[in-house]
Amino acid sequence: MGRPVGAAAWAHALGVHENDVPGVLFGLVRALRGIDEQVIKVRSLVHSGPDPDLDTALLVMERATHEATAQVEDAHREVVRHA
Repeated sequence: MGRPVGAAAWAHALGVHENDVPGVLFGLVRALRGIDEQVIKVRSLVHSGPDPDLDTALLVMERATHEATAQVEDAHREVVRHA
């Protein structure tokens, strides 16, 4: 993770009041977890299929979604910790 970003910067980036940042970030975490679950489901369907490139592309998506989720979770923790 990079340098922690404060609630004010997140509020500006998200276009919300600073007090709303923890809730918005938590909503993003939940949304990313849902996306991750969907990518895993799709990948499990095509994993043993005839197109290894599709499986590889979905694996890349899965890893990227995991990383994005972890980064937003970290941001949420930082904002809550400093609230």
